[in-house]
Amino acid sequence: MFRGIRGRLVSTYILIVLAAIILLEGVMVEWIWQYYIGNIREILIQQAQLANNFFKNYMEDSDLIYVAQDLSEDFAQVSSTEVQVINNAGIVLGDSIGNFAYDETQDIVDAMHGVIGIHQGEYLGTGENVMVVSSPLLKGDRVVGVIRFITSLSGVEAVMREVILLFIEMGAVVVAIVAIVSIWLSWTLTKPLNEITSAAKEISAGDFKVRLNKRFNDEIGTLAETLNQAAIELEKLDTMKNDFISSVSHEIRTPLTSIKGWVVTLKEGSDEEILRKGLDIIEKETDRLTALVNRLLDFSRLESGNNTLSIAAVDLKNLMISTIDQIRPRAQRLGIRLDVDLDEIPVIKGDASRLKQVFINILDNSLKFTESGGEIRIYAERVPNMVRIVIEDTGCGIPEKDLDHIMEKFYTARAKGSGSGLGLSISREIIKLHGGDISIMSRMGEGTSVMIELPA
Repeated sequence: MFRGIRGRLVSTYILIVLAAIILLEGVMVEWIWQYYIGNIREILIQQAQLANNFFKNYMEDSDLIYVAQDLSEDFAQVSSTEVQVINNAGIVLGDSIGNFAYDETQDIVDAMHGVIGIHQGEYLGTGENVMVVSSPLLKGDRVVGVIRFITSLSGVEAVMREVILLFIEMGAVVVAIVAIVSIWLSWTLTKPLNEITSAAKEISAGDFKVRLNKRFNDEIGTLAETLNQAAIELEKLDTMKNDFISSVSHEIRTPLTSIKGWVVTLKEGSDEEILRKGLDIIEKETDRLTALVNRLLDFSRLESGNNTLSIAAVDLKNLMISTIDQIRPRAQRLGIRLDVDLDEIPVIKGDASRLKQVFINILDNSLKFTESGGEIRIYAERVPNMVRIVIEDTGCGIPEKDLDHIMEKFYTARAKGSGSGLGLSISREIIKLHGGDISIMSRMGEGTSVMIELPA
């Protein structure tokens, strides 16, 4: 029940509170003890000073041996303590309870030297804890004896035992409350963590539909939200991956089916015209497969970070013109007009083959989604420290729900001929490697505009 984080939290809270209680109650007990002992000491000192003054004022001319017993009994009644009177020879001349034995403790030595002496320890014969205050009895400046006030501390000790027992009971109640609170608190921490761990295991097993409830608005709640978002993204990525596999499988199967069909036809024997037509189709379909494989290899290299650029001076204007000339026959065949304005393009640093790959990808999409009679406009403009190339078409446009994801890997817009979902993703990575940026704006039924910015 109390393993792991929960056990550590509960035990830590209890240990900290227990240590604090022991320290606090220890200090309180010591303070109360010193308070009582201090009061008793002060009372005895006052009684000793009073006895000293009384003897000096009223009995200075009397012989101590004759007044000692009366003196001890009188002050015993006033102070409710045992009172002894000892002469300077160390003989007990009077004792309020008839005890004429004593230990020569430090209080007697101090009093014999003319100052009030204090002693706390065991009482002779009984072992009882007592406090003793001794005061000198003076005739003039000469010490003729000592008067001792002896009181038992058993009453104070009984009170202290009750106080300690009360503190222990209070401490036990506090520890119990802390234990209950800490168990509840640890539950509020560990239960969401256990749920998050369980959800993470399900996600790692491939169940991306699992979702967590946010119990508290704290770090654990944020973690739950983050895991939910990760599950949503993984589910989306898994869906896109499946769509990608389906799309790529279709793109591979179609040319392979065509190639196999024409191979079977040619094997059966055909005239020269059919042979030439079949070989042309096989060559085109093989080129399609080669282009698809190259896109997959490019994507793999970009994902692994192993793709490098061959940076050199690039005449961007000539590169764009040669790329446009390459796709112009296809545009004419489809009945799409090309409007080109590239006067503002400077020479930049970049990888010419990679940049051409980007332009071909974008122009290929524009041709694919623009109907006959449409137009593709290609122009450039200078912006601070950058050159901007814009490719606009009057095609069908991209649905708004797809626009934010169109450059994600595996993502394909739900439109005819949408392809493998790699072209724009690869293009974005290539532009990023050049330190540039690519963005897409589109409206359904009006067309699409792709803007590429490169450092210049």
